Amino acid sequence: MMHEPRALCHIDVPSGTRFGLNVSTATSRATRTVEHPYENKAVAKSAGLPTTAGRAPSATASWQPDAAETVAGTASRRTAPRRWLQALHRAIEAGLVPGATPTTTVLAEDLAARMDFSTGHVRYRLDVLTARTGLGRSTAAKHVAILRRSGWLAWAQHGSLRNARREAGLEGYAPTAAVYAATIPPVFDELAGNVLAGSGYEARVVGVTEQERVRQVEEAGERAVRKAAETDSPDASWTPSLRVIEEEGQVQVSGGFSTTAKRQRKRCTILGKVATRDAVVRAKRVAAWVRPLVNWLQRATRRQLSWVLLDPVLEGWDDLRILRWLQDQSPLGTWVPSWPHRAVAAALRTDRTVNERAALIEAAEQAQAAQEQRRDASLEALFGITFTAPAQPDVPRTDDDRRQARLYALHDLALVAEHIDEFGLDDALDLYGARLCADAAYHHPTLIGA
Repeated sequence: MMHEPRALCHIDVPSGTRFGLNVSTATSRATRTVEHPYENKAVAKSAGLPTTAGRAPSATASWQPDAAETVAGTASRRTAPRRWLQALHRAIEAGLVPGATPTTTVLAEDLAARMDFSTGHVRYRLDVLTARTGLGRSTAAKHVAILRRSGWLAWAQHGSLRNARREAGLEGYAPTAAVYAATIPPVFDELAGNVLAGSGYEARVVGVTEQERVRQVEEAGERAVRKAAETDSPDASWTPSLRVIEEEGQVQVSGGFSTTAKRQRKRCTILGKVATRDAVVRAKRVAAWVRPLVNWLQRATRRQLSWVLLDPVLEGWDDLRILRWLQDQSPLGTWVPSWPHRAVAAALRTDRTVNERAALIEAAEQAQAAQEQRRDASLEALFGITFTAPAQPDVPRTDDDRRQARLYALHDLALVAEHIDEFGLDDALDLYGARLCADAAYHHPTLIGA
C-alpha cells in the first residue's frame, strides 16, 4: 500500500537568515561547508526548502589552507630541527608565541624528534602525536595551530583524501598525509639580531647586527668568568690523578703529586719503525708530489698517504724510486681500491715478507757455500787434490726469474748496475727491463765500468 508523505509545516524564514544562520556570516567563511539538515532532498524540495544543489560553488568548495601558512607564501625562513627547537624555546621565554604553554613545548619537542634533519619536514600524524605525548586530539591540534599561526610551522603538503599510492604508481589506496616544515618567523630574527639574505621560506642567515655581536661577546666573557670561578672553588672537580686522598696510616707525600716522569708514546710506522720529525716532513712532501701522478691514489688524502710512505722514506728511498714503486703497485684492470693507503700498507708488508725470505735464502746459500769451501779445503789437505765443482748446466731464463729479479731491483738499484758491469747491457735488459736499467745508470753510474 502506498502512503502519502506527511505534510510538512510551512516555515517562514526571514529574508536575511537561512536556518538561523546569518547569510553574510556563512558566505564570508568560504572555508566552512554548511550541510542541509534534511538528508532527503526530495522531501526538502517538496517542502519548499532550499537544498545544497542550488547553492553557490564557493559555499561547498573543499577547504584550503591559508597561503600565509604554507611554504610557498610564508614569511618565515626554513631551518633544521635542532636550531628550530632552540629558537622556539627562546621565543616562548620572550613571549613571542601568543597562547604558548608548557604543553606547546612538549608537542614541539616531539615534532622536532621526528623531523628530517636536512629539510626540517615532519609528518603531522595526529594519532602518533597523541600517543607519544599523551595529549588529547583536540589539545594537540590546538597547539599545532598555535605554532602554525605564529609562523613556527608551515604546510609543506596539506593532507587530503587524494590517493597517494596512485601518484607513486602503486596499487591500493592511502590518503595524502599532512607534512609540516620547521620555520622561524621574522619576529624572532629581529629579537636575535640576525641579518638575512633573501625573503620568505628560502631566506638564510648571513650574519648578526653589531648590537648582537657585542651582546654575544659580553655573554662569552661572563661564561668564562663563571667557569673560572667554578674551577677555583674548593668543591670543583679535579682529575683523579691529581686528587689528594688521605687515609689513616698512609705515608704523606709532599704536595700529593707524583714525581714520576710521563712516558711519551712513540708512534711507529706500518713496519714498526719509529718516525722522526725530518722523515714526517719529507713524507708529507713526497705524498703531495706523487698523489696527482698515480691515478689509483686519488681517493687517499695527503695525510693518509704520507703516513704509509714513512717506511720508504726511513729506508732512504729517493722520490723517483717511491714513485716507480707506487706505479708498479697499480691494480689490474679498472678496479680501484676504496682505501688506497691500506693497499700501500699491505704492499709494504708483502715486500717485507719477500725481503725476509730472500735474506733467509741468501743466508742459507752463503752457509752452504762456506760448508762446501771447508770440505774442499779438507779434501785438498788429506789427499793433495784440488776439488773442482761440476759444471752447472745452462738453464734458460724464465719469466718467474725476471719477475723475482725485478722485485729485488726495486729495493736496490745497485744490483742492476752491478749486473750491467758484469754481464753486459744486453743481458741486463733481458733480466731487468729498460726502465730499471735506465734508473740504475742514472743513480749508480760509478758502478758501471767504461
